This record gives sequence, C-alpha cells and structure tokens, in this order.
Amino acid sequence: MNVFPFENIKKRIILVMIGIVGYYTIPIPLGMLMHLVLRIELINGFGFYSIFQITTISFLIGFLYIAFVKVKPSLFP
Repeated sequence: MNVFPFENIKKRIILVMIGIVGYYTIPIPLGMLMHLVLRIELINGFGFYSIFQITTISFLIGFLYIAFVKVKPSLFP
C-alpha cells in the first residue's frame, strides 16, 4: 500500500485555491441572477454590495473550513 504522503496537503491546497477563485468569481453569476430575478429599482447599491460581500466571504470561509478542519493532516498515519 504505497500512498502519496502529502495527499491531504494537496487536497488542502486545491480547496484553498477553489475558495480564493470563487471569492473573486462568485459575484458574476450572482449579479446576473439577481438582475434576472429582482428588479434593480427595489434594491439600492448598498443592498447589492452587502449581498455580494456576504455571499463571497461565506463561500471563502466555507472552503477554508473544509480545507483546514475537515481534511486530516497527512503527516500522521
């Protein structure tokens, strides 16, 4: 049973990269969805900004939580 010793570190790096990329790219589909579903006149600029920030930060925190808490350390058997 020859297992790559740093496999979980690789998983952590991939999850952190997905979180960072998602942090910057989530506002694009979210903005298109909000413009299709909601009327722009009903929500001011601060409402859009706060929804984008809450969504992107929660996405990043979720992936960081999975990467650093759920993935076990790879240096321990």
